Amino acid sequence: MRKKSLVSLLAIALLSPGFAMAERVYVKLGVNHAKAKVEELGDGTATGGTLAVGMPVNDLFDAEIGYLHLGSSDPVLVEGFSRTESHVKSQGFYLAGIAKLPATESFGAFGKLGIIYAKTDWNGREIAIPSGVETWNFDGTQKRWAPMIGVGISYRISQQFTVTMDYTHINKLLDVDGDKAKANIVTASLKTNF
Repeated sequence: MRKKSLVSLLAIALLSPGFAMAERVYVKLGVNHAKAKVEELGDGTATGGTLAVGMPVNDLFDAEIGYLHLGSSDPVLVEGFSRTESHVKSQGFYLAGIAKLPATESFGAFGKLGIIYAKTDWNGREIAIPSGVETWNFDGTQKRWAPMIGVGISYRISQQFTVTMDYTHINKLLDVDGDKAKANIVTASLKTNF
C-alpha cells in the first residue's frame, strides 16, 4: 500500500499544472525491442513502444513517468516429448529517476532506476510429440509491480531535440506459481523539450 501511495503522489506531482508549465518539461517517444525469458514457456522477442513525460530535478537528475508497451511474443519451448506454444503480451506504466552524466555539450550517458506497474496476458497450449495431440491449454492475466533498472546514452541534436538509446532490465515482470518472467529491452527514442 505504501508503494502505491508514493507512486500516486509522485505521479500527481508530475502531472500537476505547475509541472506542465515548467520550462524544461520533455516528452519522449520511442520504439523498443524486448526479449522476454519466461520460465516454463521459453524465450520470446517483440517490438513495442514507449511514451514518457519528464522534467529535470536539477542538472544531473530527471524524474520521468511513462507508458511502456513490450509488444506481443510467441515463445516456443520443446522439452522431451512435449512442445509448448504460447502468446505473451505485456504493458505498463512506470515511474523512474534518471541520473545523467554529461560527457560533452551534446553527448552524455545516463542511468535509470524505477518501478513499473505491468499487466501481462498469456495463453497457449502444450502438444505431445510426435502425435500432435493437444494435452492441455492455459491462459491468464497478472498485474504486478516490478523493479526496473537501465543505462543509456544521449545525443543532443539541437536545443529542442535529443536522441537516446537505452537498455532496461525488468525483473519479475510475471510470477505465477513460482514461474517467473524477466524482460530485457533496448529502446531508441526522440526526446523533445518544451
